[in-house]
Amino acid sequence: MMTVQPVQIRIRHLLLRSFRIKDIDDVFGYASAEEFARYLLGVPNPYTRGDAKKFVGKCVKLSWSKHPTFAIVLDEGVIGAIEVNIEANKRHRISLITPLRASIGTMD
Repeated sequence: MMTVQPVQIRIRHLLLRSFRIKDIDDVFGYASAEEFARYLLGVPNPYTRGDAKKFVGKCVKLSWSKHPTFAIVLDEGVIGAIEVNIEANKRHRISLITPLRASIGTMD
């Protein structure tokens, strides 16, 4: 299997990049907001700093070949995430995770 290196994408004021350990506090900041848990199943509520540390640690370790995960950065702070799951049956799941909404879509 080919190795895929993390990429950065800049879209006007937003930067999409791989997660870094220093993002834990930003993730805790948006994920501990009450409206965040309302839209996502399986997200701990209340969301603790330990949950943020676990999530960011997972994102840092994930293979970009099978599960690229982008931190959504605005003004140097992480405000959400985009997770892409590349499945063997050619179906790909993309999750957009922000404090204001969460959506999941499938692409063939």
